Amino acid sequence: MKVLVTGATGFIGSHLTDKLLDEGFDVFCTIRETSSLRRLEGKKINFIKSENIFEDKNTGKNTNFDYIFHCAGIVKAKNYSGYEKVNYLLTKRILEETYKYNPNLKKFIHISSQAACGPSPDREPINEEYSPKPITRYGTTKLMAEKEVFKYKDKFPVVIVRPSAVFGERDTEILMYFKFFNKGINSLIGFGEKYLSLIYIKDLTEGIFSASHKETESGEIFFLSSDRQYSWDE
Repeated sequence: MKVLVTGATGFIGSHLTDKLLDEGFDVFCTIRETSSLRRLEGKKINFIKSENIFEDKNTGKNTNFDYIFHCAGIVKAKNYSGYEKVNYLLTKRILEETYKYNPNLKKFIHISSQAACGPSPDREPINEEYSPKPITRYGTTKLMAEKEVFKYKDKFPVVIVRPSAVFGERDTEILMYFKFFNKGINSLIGFGEKYLSLIYIKDLTEGIFSASHKETESGEIFFLSSDRQYSWDE
């Protein structure tokens, strides 16, 4: 079966690509002119330009995929428009093109973030029924993308995955924060103990794969995290 992974050159996308290759899928990955392929080198991957996702470069005809894993996103941008362009507008375009060129898709798996929901107002864990209240530009644009995905739930099967903070091999973001804290550089705002949820990258890719292949209701949302909370002191 053919699968498409957007954002495959990134942390989550590269690990998910490895998982899909291990499972025997014919994997296609979107790339840009500026993409670094160091995480994907030497692997049996079909690369396609992000501007022409559904066009077969050899025949010029449309390529149909069985599953689309939309991992592409940006966690840091200079301004709001930077977040909006990648997290929301790119998602919107891919959904529009999927409906136009690949309407018989088995499932569209959108990799969002718990930032789209916002933090818990207390220490109690929140679930999929919690009304989203993002507090960052990143979270706001990820929620906008989720709402766009939800619009297509009656056109083809969609599922939304909200990972917590992800750590593991190839990570740079979480590792950077941990290094700052080890040096005594603390950017947390407010008083009292601060907590966060984490998930190991291999556990996340297993969860994403499971969400893609288990029977789910179109438009369903899944939080993916470990079964405990961590304090920043830990």
